Amino acid sequence: MDMSVYSLITAIIFFNIGLVIVRVFGRNTGFLVQNSTAVLLLLALLSLIRAMFPLDLEHAFALQSETVYASIVDVLHMPLGGKISVGGALLAAWLLGSLAFLCKSAYGLIREF
Repeated sequence: MDMSVYSLITAIIFFNIGLVIVRVFGRNTGFLVQNSTAVLLLLALLSLIRAMFPLDLEHAFALQSETVYASIVDVLHMPLGGKISVGGALLAAWLLGSLAFLCKSAYGLIREF
């Protein structure tokens, strides 16, 4: 088993997709009545395991594409103004959104008590 940049990125993507699914189905009362919360906990656990162990199988292969990858890297390194690039702005937006969601969740939990 190998760990590559591709496996790390897919682990993050699948973890986020798993969390979105857990959040959507967690609000669906009919789903919870039919399947209980154990299914959501299992999905969250599997997503966490995938994020913790971003491994590739030996026979997996990544498609080589110098043109697509190079153009994505060029766009991410494109300056927006000053020292900030498109990739840096996306990372900052992701971090701020995560922090806002965490603060909102913490505030909701504090209000419950």
